[in-house]
Amino acid sequence: MAVNKVVYGGRTVMDVTGDTVTPETLAEGTTATNAAGEKILGTMKAGGGGKRTCRFVIGTSAAGWTNADCDYLCDGTADDVEINAAIQALPESGGEIRILDGIYQITETIVINKPNVSIEGNGVATVLSAHPLRSSDSYLIMMQCQKSYFSMTKIKFLVEDVSIQAMFYAFNSGGEIQGIIIRDCIFEGYTTELCIALNAINSIVEGCGLDDCPNIASVGLFVTTKNNNIIKNNYGIHTAHGCQTTNICSLGTHNQFIGNCGLNIAMRGTCDSIVKSNIGDISLERGTSAALGGNKNNIITGNILQLSDGTYGILNTRYLSNSIVSGNIVKGITTDDVERNNIISDNILMPTQTV
Repeated sequence: MAVNKVVYGGRTVMDVTGDTVTPETLAEGTTATNAAGEKILGTMKAGGGGKRTCRFVIGTSAAGWTNADCDYLCDGTADDVEINAAIQALPESGGEIRILDGIYQITETIVINKPNVSIEGNGVATVLSAHPLRSSDSYLIMMQCQKSYFSMTKIKFLVEDVSIQAMFYAFNSGGEIQGIIIRDCIFEGYTTELCIALNAINSIVEGCGLDDCPNIASVGLFVTTKNNNIIKNNYGIHTAHGCQTTNICSLGTHNQFIGNCGLNIAMRGTCDSIVKSNIGDISLERGTSAALGGNKNNIITGNILQLSDGTYGILNTRYLSNSIVSGNIVKGITTDDVERNNIISDNILMPTQTV
């Protein structure tokens, strides 16, 4: 092995003989001498290696960004290719993706297939716009999360004049996923079936907006089919609320729906859950199968059942049992003659006129 020392006045002041440099840890095009005294040429790509492999920046030339600004530069056409490449370049343990402001064309699904991935945009200035390769491609999912502990914030999803299956879908057919966090995102579109499909546990959707979504199908916008999820402080602007379709659909247990505004909630076989301080209609339905037997052991309190025309809704408790319904503002509460062991008290009955 070559000797690599600094000697002054007969005394060794620095000895780095044992230090090792390899092509993989040296910047591309840079030369150095390894521990054996051999000259080597670096192969590490700019923006990769070391700490930066855990964080990548994505920009688009359509917004004026250049290669000097980001690790992956999109061009406004099939930008899902660069976004997916950045995700694949992260370590298997996950990492961070920052998407700079601009409009990004999504033609195929962005796939989150690693755990612990976080994606952050620049609010409404970062737009993922659906552009299916085929105009009849109604099965496009703009982003699918297949692994646990994914987080996304400050991204706008846009669907115009096309029909797709979902903007965001958390699902893994090979096992259960958890810890999904979606905050401060905007979902805007005309013909999409779903905004968020949350087939996960222990997850949060908070502070998200549904903007200008008048034609969304009745299957739901925020859909949770699993347990221990929190759907909180979301809001609707010119949404399907005006068409009396379902904006939040719950099919799981131990969920919380708190402080959502302008969104209708459909409870379909929901158990052991809290529905509190929401503004919008609430429907209690039997569920997707007879085995579900309706909604059980829930607390429904402090909600304002206000419809899009300004009138108040009627809460039908036929498919509700062993639950508390208290302190809600409604037009009325109806049930059948069957004893269902509910506590219904202190609700405010409003007249039929609009507010």
